[in-house]
Amino acid sequence: MTFALAVLRFINLMSAALIAGGQVLVLMVVLPVMRRWPPSMAVQTHQMMLFGTPDKYIVPSAIVCPLSAVLMLILRHKADLSSLFDAIGVVAAAGLTVASVGFAEPLSRRVLELSGDSVPATYDHIQQRWDNVHAMRTGLALLMMAAFIVATIIK
Repeated sequence: MTFALAVLRFINLMSAALIAGGQVLVLMVVLPVMRRWPPSMAVQTHQMMLFGTPDKYIVPSAIVCPLSAVLMLILRHKADLSSLFDAIGVVAAAGLTVASVGFAEPLSRRVLELSGDSVPATYDHIQQRWDNVHAMRTGLALLMMAAFIVATIIK
């Protein structure tokens, strides 16, 4: 493996780990805790989670991760098993982006519009849909991460 490919692989795995780790943390820790709280507290917590902080590392990672894999595919010039797993990782990253932009973000905008003081009855439905989309995003992030790990191991 050339130095350029090794650097790209490091960037690829680090950014994939940040994405997958963030998704798993929210799915396995934050969401179950929020479900135990009163709706007003859950809405305020969800709103605070959505207000910029995750995007400081998730959005750049979501760009760098598949881009680094595509660059590795181009630099290697050959189709082998490692390339197949890199391609699977790129497709999973694309699915994650579609789920995030097409489904999670519109639901998140609805959550941001809610008042924490008087939570409408529709919140439970919105939150359940957001949780379902997030579970799908987490699955795609784990598939992406696993594909990139396998691509690294079999190379």
